[in-house]
Amino acid sequence: MRRLKLVGNKWGQSALFDAIMFLIIMLLASMIIYTYIAHAFRSQEIISREDMMEYAEETRHALMQSTLNHTWYFDKAGNNISKPPGSTNVHYLLLEELSLLDDGVPADNFAEGYEKHINKTARMLIRSGYHYAIHATYTNSETNDTNWILISDTINNISELPDERASFSWNASMMKEEQSGSATIVFYIWRDTD
Repeated sequence: MRRLKLVGNKWGQSALFDAIMFLIIMLLASMIIYTYIAHAFRSQEIISREDMMEYAEETRHALMQSTLNHTWYFDKAGNNISKPPGSTNVHYLLLEELSLLDDGVPADNFAEGYEKHINKTARMLIRSGYHYAIHATYTNSETNDTNWILISDTINNISELPDERASFSWNASMMKEEQSGSATIVFYIWRDTD
């Protein structure tokens, strides 16, 4: 009986070993690149969010300090009440509107005056590709009546706000002493999603 002697091919084993090592090295390199890209993306996202927060704060400050020329509203009797040019900033107008709403002036009486002019001023301040909303509320602690204002370039209801947004909220004292409690004003800003 003859025995067959298997002789291994030294070059074939070496090539197989090299291929396995190459595969392992490529897998490790791919994992390192993937980890780096994922970390860089998260870092960029954090920087991007921080940039948006900083931009939102700067825009909020500029908008609230902006004065409006020739703005107006209709009082309860339907009389046009005009503000002298440059006499009142947006922050004050929001508080005044909440105070007047609490006094019974209908919300529609501000749409073509105060709110339209605030919206126009905001659109001039805010960069292209961004949107905004101002939501101001006041609850009179004596009557428990709540009045609110929503001024925005794109939404009609606070529930329509996108999830990805920056916001700043602050409380402000009402203008009249007999109006107890304080108003809450929130400024939202977000990027275009298109």
